[in-house]
Amino acid sequence: MLSRRIVACITLVGLLGLLSSVTPSLETSIRDSPLITPEYTSHDPIIIYGDSDFQAQGWPGNGSADNPYMIDDLAINAISTCINIENTRVHVVVQNCLLSGLPGASSTGIRLRNTTNVFIKGNEMQDVRIGALVFESTNATVDGNHASVSFVGVSLIDTSECLVSNNTVEGDPSMGIGFSSSQECRALNNTVKGRGTGLAVYDSFSCEMSYNALFGCSLNIRPKDGSPPNKFVENYVNGKPLKVLHSEENIEVQVDDFGQIVLISCRDISIRGQSMGDVDEAILVINSDQIDVELVMLRNCSTAIDVRDSRDISISDVTFLDSGVGVVLGMSERVTIDRCIFHTIASVGVYVAGGANFTLRSSQIMYSVSSGIEVSSVADGLVVDSSFVNGTFNGISLTSSTGFRIENNTITNNGKSGIAVSYSNNNTIRDNSLAENMDGLSISYSSNSTIANNEITNSMDNGIELMDSANITLLDNFILNSTGYGIILDHLTEACLIINNTIVWSQTANGHDSGMDNVWVHNAWSDYDGVSPYDIAGSAGAQDQDPQQSDIDNDGLSGWEEVNTYGTSPFRSDTDGDGIDDGSEIAAGLNPLNPHDAAIAQGDYSSLIPFAGVVASIVALFYLRRKRN
Repeated sequence: MLSRRIVACITLVGLLGLLSSVTPSLETSIRDSPLITPEYTSHDPIIIYGDSDFQAQGWPGNGSADNPYMIDDLAINAISTCINIENTRVHVVVQNCLLSGLPGASSTGIRLRNTTNVFIKGNEMQDVRIGALVFESTNATVDGNHASVSFVGVSLIDTSECLVSNNTVEGDPSMGIGFSSSQECRALNNTVKGRGTGLAVYDSFSCEMSYNALFGCSLNIRPKDGSPPNKFVENYVNGKPLKVLHSEENIEVQVDDFGQIVLISCRDISIRGQSMGDVDEAILVINSDQIDVELVMLRNCSTAIDVRDSRDISISDVTFLDSGVGVVLGMSERVTIDRCIFHTIASVGVYVAGGANFTLRSSQIMYSVSSGIEVSSVADGLVVDSSFVNGTFNGISLTSSTGFRIENNTITNNGKSGIAVSYSNNNTIRDNSLAENMDGLSISYSSNSTIANNEITNSMDNGIELMDSANITLLDNFILNSTGYGIILDHLTEACLIINNTIVWSQTANGHDSGMDNVWVHNAWSDYDGVSPYDIAGSAGAQDQDPQQSDIDNDGLSGWEEVNTYGTSPFRSDTDGDGIDDGSEIAAGLNPLNPHDAAIAQGDYSSLIPFAGVVASIVALFYLRRKRN
């Protein structure tokens, strides 16, 4: 009696021969043929390195279009690749197999390299990192498979004339179905469920994405310059149409009508509406000009707005809720974010990489797990009138950028620095309020910048920290109650000017300098006793040659005098609350700790009337008891 596998093979080959008389297409024949419910046979991982390996390993078929080599009904569990096929030109069908990975392994279900005429149909791919990986191949078909993966469902790299159809990908993949450096490939009628990229088209052209359904994920695309565009027809994101505009102008788009909006080489597009969300990327703008996004709520997105290689972009009055990143800007120019709210951001509120002329104005970024805003390699920018509150990392992070002004912002309770600047030159940071951050302001590997008139209070480490920096001017800053140092300069910091700052009540020391040729002059210190000069801690042996005594409560007494001589509060001008400031009481010979001595000196005993009543009561009680006795 013939085995079940041989019978199944004969039945399928016969059916293919019958269908080929109607149409010569192997793709059509396999898709239309009924699938046999598999009874899997356990098998070791399969490795094919050339056409001859099929016959040598005993696979049924002869590799022709009418009688392909068959790999079917197998259960393969692998730590690496379940089925690997390379360097083949014969016709092959991999069908109805159960392909799974070992726990914790980086497994792939099916891997094709340098093949043609391979058909992958009806397979179950479980607990693998990649379902099907096809590269450097032509005329491959991946149809009707189910993949539960941790990374990629189906990936085509450097392929042509391939079809990915009727597949279901889930398991929260980073990418559902992706085409990279490919041409004339199609993704039709697939379903992808997850939180990453549902469909990806990178550096590919003349490809088609049609009738695909994405849930929780979205389209990501990187067009190939100078190549024919790709085609998108009736794709859906969370049950709503995927809107892809290519080379369109002067259009208004309502976000409520779509699951995702993608603009490619567009101009003068306005995006408005109420809300959009629950996707990987809600709005994607590529190589476009004059794009306005306003009056929208974007929620629960991995990246709410992604702008690449674009110009004159305005994002205003937009609320970003419960998302990974609010706005990503890549190599874009003249971008303005105005009056926006970012709340509960799992990574960064705004991430800017490359480009020029960026502005963030009158916005709020709250509860970001990373920094409120990260700027890298950007020329000329403005961050103004905004608040950065309760971030896990920095409030504002500026790296490798020049010509920035950071002004009049409120930066509070961030886990690292309120403002962190590194490898950046010719910037100005002024008039900001920084409170209860780990470091108020940290500057490293930077030069030729001005830090002026900032109020830095209650830093859990240092108020201002300069590391490996040069030609930085610290001017008119107020630094209060740092747990570490008020201002600290490390040993590679040089030629900085620290002038007219007020540095008070730092727990470790108000100043520290281990650098070279830094100048300290006319700063006010809470621990200065009035005897010049003021010695600054650190190996540099620096001194403030014109130090001032601090008087932050403006009562005419220095902070040093209040603490060390009079015992008054350096933070309250009227310590005893009698309406006369401490300095005036000292000048009049009064006690600034006694709220009644001023009234007695003036013959005004009204303040003692309540006490007189108490005394009279005690005297009356005394005489009453004496009379009874």
